[in-house]
Amino acid sequence: MTAIRFGGGRLIREEEEGARPPGSDDRGIAELSTDRIARFDGEGVCLYANSAANIRLGLRASERIGGSWAAREPAATLQRAARSVLESGRGLEAETEIRTPEGPRRVRTRCVPEGGKDGRPRSVLCFQSDLPDAREGEKQFQLLIRRLPIPVSITDGGGRFLSFNDRFQETFGYTLEDIPDIATWWLRAYPDPEYRQQVQDVWRYAVDNGRWDLTEPKFLVYRVTCRNGSVRDMEIIGTRIGPMVLYLFRDVTENRRTEEALAGLREQLFQAQKMEAIGRLAGGVAHDFNNILTAVLGFSNLIRTESGLSESVGKYVGEIEKATRRAADLTRQLLAFGRKQMLQPRVIDLNSLVTNLQGMLQRLIGEDIRLVSRLDREPPCTLADPGQIEQVITNLVVNARDAMQRGGTLTLETRNPETGPPSTMEIGQDRFVILSVIDTGCGMDEKVRSHLFEPFFTTKEKGKGTGLGLSTAYGIVKQSGGHITVSSEPGKGSCFSLYLPRVRGEKGRPAPARESAAPLRQGTETVLLVEDEENLLAMTAKVLERLGYHVIATQDPGEALARLGAIDVARVDLLITDVVMPGLSGPELADRAVALRPGMKVLFVSGHADETIQRMGVRERGVAFLQKPFTPDALAQKVRQTLGG
Repeated sequence: MTAIRFGGGRLIREEEEGARPPGSDDRGIAELSTDRIARFDGEGVCLYANSAANIRLGLRASERIGGSWAAREPAATLQRAARSVLESGRGLEAETEIRTPEGPRRVRTRCVPEGGKDGRPRSVLCFQSDLPDAREGEKQFQLLIRRLPIPVSITDGGGRFLSFNDRFQETFGYTLEDIPDIATWWLRAYPDPEYRQQVQDVWRYAVDNGRWDLTEPKFLVYRVTCRNGSVRDMEIIGTRIGPMVLYLFRDVTENRRTEEALAGLREQLFQAQKMEAIGRLAGGVAHDFNNILTAVLGFSNLIRTESGLSESVGKYVGEIEKATRRAADLTRQLLAFGRKQMLQPRVIDLNSLVTNLQGMLQRLIGEDIRLVSRLDREPPCTLADPGQIEQVITNLVVNARDAMQRGGTLTLETRNPETGPPSTMEIGQDRFVILSVIDTGCGMDEKVRSHLFEPFFTTKEKGKGTGLGLSTAYGIVKQSGGHITVSSEPGKGSCFSLYLPRVRGEKGRPAPARESAAPLRQGTETVLLVEDEENLLAMTAKVLERLGYHVIATQDPGEALARLGAIDVARVDLLITDVVMPGLSGPELADRAVALRPGMKVLFVSGHADETIQRMGVRERGVAFLQKPFTPDALAQKVRQTLGG
């Protein structure tokens, strides 16, 4: 007879006189198969059935071989198929439904005749396998959707919702009764009409094209309004499955907030780096620029004091001095912005500072603006340079005045808060004092606020401002160890608040009144002047000589020491030296000079930024210092003050 054996993963026919022995390798392979496999003889009697047939067809061991299955369903279906092949002599393949202990199931049955020598089948080899159950697949699909840890919804092609999973209802709070279709969902979840239209376009694209591509930016994230009014940022993936559209939602609210916070921090870092770069640039050019300005101021003053000077020439010289002072102010503002100017901090009471400034500020803002002070009962004390803090207040008041073109109220407020600074600030300590400048002006939008402290940024008309007022205030406050904030909205005014370190355990002292310009005093002392800039050396020496001083001037620190050691120089009362010079620095020169002439006073001058002065150790020495650019009057007063006059 013809036998079918298993080999190399396929069935092989063999003409044999009888069936292969039950213990062969082929039988072992058949036993491993999940399909039902059976062989029937020419009378339809079972010769062999594998284990799967026994289990699935419900056969007992005694029924597997040699018995009739007519009364044993579903085994009888397989036996009837074999007998049909025996009668027709042709192979058979059919799909039918059988009853199993687990319920109805569709199966595919294939029977192969095994021919004899007379042309009639002597046996039939049958295979039976399960077909996928559509209803079971749907059940599994629904179970999968229900158990997914993300919100899922399904609509038909017309937009009617078919189902939600549990996580959808937990996240959004909606049920099928609340939103039976896409139209209702759009109205409830996307209240903004313009935003709703974008979502509608995406849905139509998904229906027409079967999916939407997340590589396109407009398909990435949507802001969904939940039933309780909360808003969630959801990444939505949509795909069409036959007549249905499946939506998967991923909550990225916290991710978006984190990204926005990081973006804000990156922007702050960028702004800080940009400001630091401008500050370094300002500090780098300050020295040379200040030397030039000092020379221009000095020589202008010498020309103006010449006898026989015509009125027109005197007027021109005055304009030169005025322009030079404006340039000097601009340099100081840039240095203040870069936090590189030389500060002279002291304990100040902000209440007293505001009180002393009120008269000047009222004249500055005009009569149509009401000036109000709200001062804390406990004096708010801080360690800062009073002149610099006055400049900050003045700059803020000028800006407030310009924002109140039709008048209004300007309030200066001081506070001693008990709570720590906002988490976004780092002012180096837990306690601080607040000085606020509040106006009722036009206010600012977010775009203006984001650029507010950048140098040269201004919203004023051309020629009405340099754009350095707020950047200067920013630099001064930062260098004083504090922080400055602004809150403002269009039409609602602005509030600038200075957060300054609070002095612990001190009541503070009021800032000293501004010194009035004292008349210049002549001198007869001997001054050793060391300055590496030739024109500045000549100008300074000329000014001192006109004041009556005996001046020994040189550009070379080595020569200065040699002159001090010379026998013909009986006495030198004051050394005036630049801080940064080739060869010996000013502090090094001062150390050697004082060693040669004990009791000699020292006055340092420099156009460098504060960080250079600190690095050279000038501040720690506690000696007199004069910042370039300086006027002849300022030089005369500083020399007299240093000499003790």
